Amino acid sequence: MAIDLNICLHSEFYVKDHLGNVRQVLRSPTVQAFTATMETGRAASEELEFSMVSESRQTEPEHNVTEGEDRALRISPVD
Repeated sequence: MAIDLNICLHSEFYVKDHLGNVRQVLRSPTVQAFTATMETGRAASEELEFSMVSESRQTEPEHNVTEGEDRALRISPVD
């Protein structure tokens, strides 16, 4: 069955027991993507959305190979 939520169609699947009663409703998952671009113009909003962004910015030119930009991000695993 497809239902309309804000002009978007979502598929729902009903899991029924042996008596025909609906026990579970499954819906296709929605995906949210968050991007930290490290661009100077977006720095304020990205620091609100992500933790440790300002501390991980690398401003030295040897860390950045993107033409026209002056920031890079150092990523390391945390134990």
